[in-house]
Amino acid sequence: MLQPEEMLRLYGLYKQAKFGNAPGATNGAAPNGLKNGATANGAANGAANGASHAASKSERKWGEWRRRSGCSAEECKEGYVAKLE
Repeated sequence: MLQPEEMLRLYGLYKQAKFGNAPGATNGAAPNGLKNGATANGAANGAANGASHAASKSERKWGEWRRRSGCSAEECKEGYVAKLE
């Protein structure tokens, strides 16, 4: 079974391969609903409620996708498969 961080990396690889650079990848602007400055490690705000957890998870996912910006679809596909082997 994959660990959450491994699944997050796979998510970033998949999104980059399928859709290209994340929104805001070149200018650093976060998509609607996310805080600017989200990182691959998350931008947790310390709140324990469900809405904050969901936002933090979204920020981590977007950050991981954004971290892959500039990678080709082929590189991401190869990385995805290598992670699963």
